[in-house]
Amino acid sequence: MKILDIILWTIVLIVGANSLLFFWRGGSAVVEHDGLLQLLWIFKMATYTGIIFLVYQVFRIRQALLTQDGPAVIRHIRVLCIIAFSAALFNSLANAGLVTQMQFGKNLVSWQEAKGRFWSYALQQVFDEQLLIYILIVSLFLLSGFARIATQLKSENESFI
Repeated sequence: MKILDIILWTIVLIVGANSLLFFWRGGSAVVEHDGLLQLLWIFKMATYTGIIFLVYQVFRIRQALLTQDGPAVIRHIRVLCIIAFSAALFNSLANAGLVTQMQFGKNLVSWQEAKGRFWSYALQQVFDEQLLIYILIVSLFLLSGFARIATQLKSENESFI
């Protein structure tokens, strides 16, 4: 368990440092720019916020596992899935904004100019390039449902004994 703690805290430090640096750069970029580039940075900052909450949720799942609280573990896994879905969606939107910005070259374009291309790239990101991530998140939802049923059956069997 000690090795797992070291790995977990190392990941927390890396994610935390990366997020702080990104928010520092992103905050200034949101203030300095407007249009599509500002929207791109907002979506990326929302993605990093989701990643921070994912790490926090992993710690809550770990704590619930250590206390052997089955229903809390299932609840935390579902919250983890919702956060992961939101972060993946924001990341897909940020990637669509990046592709749209690259299509216009180095010119900074307004949201009105890029809106049509942005939405087509966003749909391409969600339904084509990032599809595997969404399937994995749905699989986690199904796993939490399976775990809930398994804990109910276990508690019913223990009540007979």
